[in-house]
Amino acid sequence: MAKSLWTDFEYPTLGPNLLSPKTILYEPVKIPITVVEGQSPEGERIYIDLETKLQMASITRLLGATDKEGQQALREWKQRIGLEKADSITNKTADTGHWWHEFCEDYVVGKPVWKYVDDSQKLQKASSIAATLNEKIRRVIGTELRVGHLSLGPRPVGGRFDMLVELHDGRIAVVDFKTARFKPKDGNRLENYAIQATFYAKAVSQYIIPPVDTIVVFQLTPSCNLWQESNPDWWVEKLKKRIEMYADLKK
Repeated sequence: MAKSLWTDFEYPTLGPNLLSPKTILYEPVKIPITVVEGQSPEGERIYIDLETKLQMASITRLLGATDKEGQQALREWKQRIGLEKADSITNKTADTGHWWHEFCEDYVVGKPVWKYVDDSQKLQKASSIAATLNEKIRRVIGTELRVGHLSLGPRPVGGRFDMLVELHDGRIAVVDFKTARFKPKDGNRLENYAIQATFYAKAVSQYIIPPVDTIVVFQLTPSCNLWQESNPDWWVEKLKKRIEMYADLKK
């Protein structure tokens, strides 16, 4: 994957022991989306359009099922370090990811966030994250939005994403928070993130004017915070191909 597909902004993981005052505007817009989360008879997460009753595959599950390279890399990693250690690292990353998502979303909408900074290191992490969010985002249009799309491939797809925002230069962006054990600037993992965010961009753009013209993957890693921007139009064909692959798997 060409690095020119991304514009990277790298920030230190730890900031000062001081949380920046929020300058981001919170102006939620009522978007006429009638998608909710559900569960298939097999126990898989699905999305349902309440108006049509149509069931949609989860974009997260779709990408996982069609990522053969990622599946192989995960198996090799577990074999290399052992299942017990792999589970421990996975659980720790998940805990960090939960903290990261909750802090960001509460911070941008103006909710109290002191419960997330109960020690010095968390405060320093939160300080750096807050400074980045203020630098990049002018206003938040929506958070935790559930969306669906029927015509990107042979199967309808749904999903939920973190934030819809306006950046300081006027661009409308989907922002997806990710937690990584290392700094993935390119390669298979980042491509999957791009395809996922592109789905969200195309799905929510059915309901808003102007449409989304930027996808952002905001990653928290041990070595840095990485804000990465790309154009969703560059990833649409890969998204469509993955939907076709998933449809073939489900035949």
